[in-house]
Amino acid sequence: MRARSRPAARPGASIARALAPIRWWIARAPWTLWASIAALALTTGWLVAREVGAADAARASWGPTRSVWVATRDTDAGQPLTAVARRYPGAVVPPGAVSEVPAAARARQRVDAGEIVTTADLVAAGPAARIPAGQLAVAVPRQSGTLAVGDWVAALADGRVLARGTVVALTETAALVAVADQAAGPLAQAAVDGRVSLALSATPPG
Repeated sequence: MRARSRPAARPGASIARALAPIRWWIARAPWTLWASIAALALTTGWLVAREVGAADAARASWGPTRSVWVATRDTDAGQPLTAVARRYPGAVVPPGAVSEVPAAARARQRVDAGEIVTTADLVAAGPAARIPAGQLAVAVPRQSGTLAVGDWVAALADGRVLARGTVVALTETAALVAVADQAAGPLAQAAVDGRVSLALSATPPG
């Protein structure tokens, strides 16, 4: 006579048997369930509060926050600089950080987007702000009223191109032209001698 096989245990039956004493205890004393939940909630709250306190302490160690100006885009030397106000911990603010950026501010050197703007990054306002880095501006007598600030010009003297530059300012009698620093001396001398004429150019100074 063949022995009858035992039915396979149902999935989860072993877990149910293991939980049976706990269920019996909760049924007898339901307050223990709520006490356990309360203890778990208190422990979780304490852990969260401890982590938040540690973060606050770390921030406090950086010192009070300061309002600074941060570049909104990559800017090369001589280009207009745009920035927005942000607050940063004093410990990470570099020396010379500016508290405001003039509306016509230009970069003295390359400034990357997200970089805190300092006084070393800005050139003075006015015509000086339009002079590219590494160039000098020379006053050249004007022969006509057709020039405008921002025009590219060629300075002609003795039948040749003495320098190429950009008009950065105008007066009734002269144009202030930014040229490469090595060309500034000869151009200034030719301007004093009255030998310079300015011609509009379609080619940017290089």
